[in-house]
Amino acid sequence: MLQATIQNFSYQKIWREDLESFTFENINILPSKCLINFKNKALALSKWVSPKRTRSYPYARVYDTFDSGVSKVATIIPLIKDEGINGDMDYLQWDTLSLMSLLNVYVIIGFYDEAQPHLSRIDKITNQHFNNEYILGQLTQLVNYHQSALHWNLNQLSNKNLTTLANLTKNAYANISRFLNIKLHNPQNID
Repeated sequence: MLQATIQNFSYQKIWREDLESFTFENINILPSKCLINFKNKALALSKWVSPKRTRSYPYARVYDTFDSGVSKVATIIPLIKDEGINGDMDYLQWDTLSLMSLLNVYVIIGFYDEAQPHLSRIDKITNQHFNNEYILGQLTQLVNYHQSALHWNLNQLSNKNLTTLANLTKNAYANISRFLNIKLHNPQNID
């Protein structure tokens, strides 16, 4: 077991990424990192394609949003990503939100509600899209939120929010499975 105490967190950013600016309409058409204007407020936004931290290197995208000059840095992470019975099923881990809180990044936990069949693998899905209406609702709350990222992120993990989000995720994957006629992992795994 490894234990550590982080007493201070400071850094000097050497590399500066010039992020494109967009007016937010649909999370699924935005690049993986950008600036957004939402309800006349600017946010630096990144999005993860999986809750797994090592599959698509999401920390680099989050890092690129740090020096953006806006007051809030946010990232969108799926609670679960089920790629079908012949693919992986990944879950959001507590320590991911813990690190985002330490970095003062507001996390919006989302869920996928659209997908396409994988072209070459049976019972596998790809090209998953976030439920845009849910993300819109979360962004509406976030732009009016005035506490720290830690408080926001802890609220995202509250029993009420997680139960609601888990049920939305289960229903969305059940609909994807029915619509595409593709077998996914057992939804009881989510429970």
